[in-house]
Amino acid sequence: MKHLALTIIVLFLILCWSCDSGVVVNYYDNGLVREQGQLRDGLPIGTWIEYDSDGDTLEVKKFNQASKISQISYYQNGVLDYRANFNDGIENRIYFYPTGSIFCKSTRIDGRKNGLETCFYRGGQIETKVFYLNDSPNGRYE
Repeated sequence: MKHLALTIIVLFLILCWSCDSGVVVNYYDNGLVREQGQLRDGLPIGTWIEYDSDGDTLEVKKFNQASKISQISYYQNGVLDYRANFNDGIENRIYFYPTGSIFCKSTRIDGRKNGLETCFYRGGQIETKVFYLNDSPNGRYE
């Protein structure tokens, strides 16, 4: 009976994975959910959540018409790691210390650092300001 139930579940997952619209749920070997989200016309839409093998949330991504509009990532202990917002290829990202205070703020264009990146000491004072062009420091350092 267990084998029949497992076979049905595997077939269902294979069918869902091959679908171009609907809910998608992928599992770890231990049976816990690895990720879940929804597809429309083969593209992600809405909220997608990725979990670690213990069931704790690792990342939450939001999509609007297949474009990622936001992403939140967590440390293993559930504390916020970084938060990013996307708009027309521009990503504004904020990284956090495990204590919750801001570590760095940066802007990326098409995945590469561009513009001012500001990093902070744990107490909140500015540690560095670096200008980037295509992932390389460019110009002023503070």
